[in-house]
Amino acid sequence: MKKWFIFAAVFMFLSCNASFAHYRYLPPPPPPPPVVPVATYVNNYQEYFPGCEEHTLLINEVVTEYSDYTTSSARIYSVMDSNGFIILANADYIEHLYKGSEHYFLARIDRNYQIINTYGKITSPQGYTTAVFLADDRIKVGKNLSFLKAGYGIIDYSGKEIVPVKYQSIKAGDFNNGLYVTKLNGYYGLLDLNNHIYLRNEYDSIKEIHSAYLLKKEGKYGLADSSGNLILEAKYDKIKKLGDYIIVKDDNKLWAAYDGEGNCLAPFKYKKIKLDRNTLVGHTKDSKETIAK
Repeated sequence: MKKWFIFAAVFMFLSCNASFAHYRYLPPPPPPPPVVPVATYVNNYQEYFPGCEEHTLLINEVVTEYSDYTTSSARIYSVMDSNGFIILANADYIEHLYKGSEHYFLARIDRNYQIINTYGKITSPQGYTTAVFLADDRIKVGKNLSFLKAGYGIIDYSGKEIVPVKYQSIKAGDFNNGLYVTKLNGYYGLLDLNNHIYLRNEYDSIKEIHSAYLLKKEGKYGLADSSGNLILEAKYDKIKKLGDYIIVKDDNKLWAAYDGEGNCLAPFKYKKIKLDRNTLVGHTKDSKETIAK
């Protein structure tokens, strides 16, 4: 019986190792064949810019078919004037711009955006790595200021720099009021598309609160209206929403009330302010008052 047990154990050991060896040395499946181009087609055609009789868009399209039955396409754009002269060539993006009776083009060539006029002359002072249309003849542009730092500014359709390309960010909010929150060296400010500065870049944050701006600076809070006018200096302990209203707490732990646009409804005199059945109510030491309904 003992010999039979030893024989069974040896047999199982050899069987396991044989299986393991067989698994370990199983050859891998062959790699799939490489994907290679099998056909290339070149198409040349032209399109007209809407509302423009002076320029024609020329398109060179290269379509490539691959061995895995996929395709890719690449387009190169050029612009021809009414006299048949090529004024802009070898762009991978072109947008026709109108500024009064003047014609301009936003073109990306060699990964840089430039403004080019109707005669083919570059009118922007430099190339930009990004370009985003805003409103009112304005384009937000960006470029690399250093290896790890990008800067943003605003130019008009003729390529003139309106807002210097120096900000870390330029963002519009939900107000659609033509104002933009900017970030410069870590601090936030507010300006419009003509580089009129409403709030200097001195705030730790600027956020929308109803139809106003909530300002934060050194742990204190302030308020600006939707037009960018400063209502309250950033020196208050707390500013928060209460229904459709904004309430503010000062150093004396008294509360004031403002509407959603930042208009003052009640001065700093309440121990607390509550919303009771959609009525804004202020509580003093001795009584309570209706502030707004």
